[in-house]
Amino acid sequence: MPRRTSLTHSVCVRSVGGAARPIGPAAGYILSFVALAAAIGLRWLLDPLMGDTLPLVTLFGAVAAAIWLSGLTAAAIVTIVGYLVTAYFFSAPRGELGLSIPANLVGFAAYLFTCSLIIAIGARLTPPLSRLPILWWPRQMPKTGISL
Repeated sequence: MPRRTSLTHSVCVRSVGGAARPIGPAAGYILSFVALAAAIGLRWLLDPLMGDTLPLVTLFGAVAAAIWLSGLTAAAIVTIVGYLVTAYFFSAPRGELGLSIPANLVGFAAYLFTCSLIIAIGARLTPPLSRLPILWWPRQMPKTGISL
């Protein structure tokens, strides 16, 4: 009959919590605006190919990144600032917001609706990175002294 072996120690991933600081609020906002700048930069690079079509398409990723990295306030700011910048530089007529044009007004409403969905789903699914514990792998297994 085979002998049963009992293992008393297991390798685990531990949460440090207070020992090391996770990403702070300022870093979350900075990363959110970096994502926004990257989205606007990508749209600028694509401008020769896209022209006036889909001026807001690259902003949705920045909004999703902002809700995940920093939370509701940053996502709302990225939504509004992103719209103002892209509408001014990439929507017809260029050089103005064009909210007096019915098509742009409808586009703005659709953009706000879509960003609201992204923000609501993102807030529901994942907490901001600033509130997640830092995970790390211990250098030694507990109570065994075995180095990894």
